[in-house]
Amino acid sequence: MIRNFVVLTIGCLILPLIAAAPAAANNDDPLRLDEPEPRNQTIIKLMRNSSSLFVEDLDDDIALDRRQSWSGGIGFSFALTRAIAIQPELLYSSKGVIVRPGELENERYSRVGLRLDYVELPLLFKFSVPSESILTGSIYFGPFGALKVDHGLSGRRTRDSEELEIDDNELNDELTPGDAGGIIGASLSIGTGLVDVILDARFTVGAVTIFEDDYDYTGNQTLSFSLGLGF
Repeated sequence: MIRNFVVLTIGCLILPLIAAAPAAANNDDPLRLDEPEPRNQTIIKLMRNSSSLFVEDLDDDIALDRRQSWSGGIGFSFALTRAIAIQPELLYSSKGVIVRPGELENERYSRVGLRLDYVELPLLFKFSVPSESILTGSIYFGPFGALKVDHGLSGRRTRDSEELEIDDNELNDELTPGDAGGIIGASLSIGTGLVDVILDARFTVGAVTIFEDDYDYTGNQTLSFSLGLGF
């Protein structure tokens, strides 16, 4: 996952330069854009999250697997120059982790899934590679704040391999009501004339421990890939 993120980030920066090379040599090249001025955008995106937790002191007999989920939302990109923009977003983001094995209420589980759903508000500072082609690569970073709106537990019971929901009432008082931290990512925008198709990859790290009474840091870590439309 991390390797894919690094490869995509490098690709987002290199591809626009490769595409722009013919345009620089030929003004009639079909990749050349007629709109050199900076413009604002509204972006609608669908995201695929791969999330886990960073646990400061994890027992040797417990393994953490990444939880896969879907998220989405809307962003607004305000261009300051052709290369710099500010992009606030409003996202519904589902995070969490898969724990193997687990034990709850004296019942053994081969795995336990923790789901954490947030309304997330990132504020991103985006830097783009100026290009005369239909491709625009960007990197960005910034803080985020989030409010937890739902959570859940599910598990696969060891004795009969049954997948079932687990009573999570005890978690209500243990989970932190929100999250905050930082985001770093890269995107590749493909201009089609009417709308831009935007491929995006980001890594989100929570600086807030998710358990209120936990003295060791246990924070969200999420790798996200998204497909968006920019208007």
